[in-house]
Amino acid sequence: GAGDAAAAGDDDDDDDDGDGDDDEGAGEGGDDQWRVEEKRVPFLYLTIDVPPMPLFRDALDQNVIPQVPLAQCMAKFDGRTFQDLVNGDRRQFRVVRLPKYLVVHIKRFSKNTQQLLEKNHTIVNCPIKNLDLSPYVDPAGAEGDAAPRARFDLVSSVQHEGKADAGCYKACVHFPANDTWYEMQDLHVQQIHPQLISVSEAYLQIYRRRDD
Repeated sequence: GAGDAAAAGDDDDDDDDGDGDDDEGAGEGGDDQWRVEEKRVPFLYLTIDVPPMPLFRDALDQNVIPQVPLAQCMAKFDGRTFQDLVNGDRRQFRVVRLPKYLVVHIKRFSKNTQQLLEKNHTIVNCPIKNLDLSPYVDPAGAEGDAAPRARFDLVSSVQHEGKADAGCYKACVHFPANDTWYEMQDLHVQQIHPQLISVSEAYLQIYRRRDD
C-alpha cells in the first residue's frame, strides 16, 4: 500500500511539489504575504535530491565524486527543512504513515539551461539493514497508541552506470533463503557483496519494513 506525507507552504498548486512525489506537505512563513496551506496525500515513492557535484578536479585531473549519507538527503522530510520551488513557493514535508514497502527515488537526472540531460554521480550511502526513518515520521500518524514502525531493510536496488545519455541499468536483489545478494543485468546474474551496493550510483531503492 501507499504511504502518507504532509506539508505546508504558500503554494497555489494542488499537490505537485515539483520533484515527482505524490506526498503531502505544509509550510509556514513569517510574513503576512504568505498563505499557509496544509494537506495530506498518499505517495507511491519518496524522491530525494542529492547535493550538486563539485566543480574542481583532483590532482589527476579527474572529477571528484562525493559521498553523502542517506540521512542527509532525507532531511527534506523532517518537517522543518524548507524546499524552495522555482515559482517562489516554499514547502515543508513530513511522512505521516509508512508503507510495508518503501521506494526511494534518488533524483540523479536533470536538464541544464540548454535543456541537455545531465547526471549527478554523487554517491548516496544507503544502509542495507535497519534503516531508521523515525526522525521523518509524524508520531501522530501511528495507529492507536503504538509507536510507528519505521525500521526498514533493503531488498532491491536499481543502479545506473555511465553518462546521462548512455550507460546501463543494473538490479541488485536480496534472496532471503540464503541471505545473499545478486546483481542482474540482462541475462547475466552474479553474486555481489552487499557493501558494494551501499556505495553504488543507486537510482531506485526498495525497502521492506520490519514488523517484528
